[in-house]
Amino acid sequence: MTSMVEAAWRFPVASSEQFDHLRNPSNFNVKFDSSLQREIVELKNVCWLQFFKQLGKHKPGRYVVRLRVFINGSTQWHDGAPSQLSVNKIDRSETGSVWLRTAIITEPFSPAYWKSIANGTFQNQLLVRGRVIPDSGNWHLIELGPFDIQCESDLEFQFKDIDNPHWKKGMQYDFVELRLIAPSTILRFFGNIIS
Repeated sequence: MTSMVEAAWRFPVASSEQFDHLRNPSNFNVKFDSSLQREIVELKNVCWLQFFKQLGKHKPGRYVVRLRVFINGSTQWHDGAPSQLSVNKIDRSETGSVWLRTAIITEPFSPAYWKSIANGTFQNQLLVRGRVIPDSGNWHLIELGPFDIQCESDLEFQFKDIDNPHWKKGMQYDFVELRLIAPSTILRFFGNIIS
């Protein structure tokens, strides 16, 4: 799907600006992973799961966003409403707080997808505008995009699973990565290619 990367930025999930229940030790564990040499978030047991990671202001261009997650046989995600993984354009008030979120791209993620990723049977054609990329061991990259932004925009990643009332556990979150795959000059030269 992506062939050339012009620039990339990584943002640790452990330092998300808003992460519901993150500091509740019965729900999550923020821990230092010695093999990665950074903090990750371990999902212990939670019903309501939602976090936002601000990605900063970025120039016009074509982008993808990746969430790095650890999923294995101990991951439990019961059937119910799908999770929503989104990239939002955010508008701020005069004080700098977020007052409006507009989704640029949203990928519904069925609970069955997590199970099939864990057992190695996931099919990327199930996703509308994304893909799952096996990384190392049980780590995977959930990629959203590509998507275009036409003017400088303040972006954020959102993971939302608040409509599925069942408890979830056994997943770990490492980082969110924003990748510029085509600057606006290339998009203007070739036209705005529909993905």
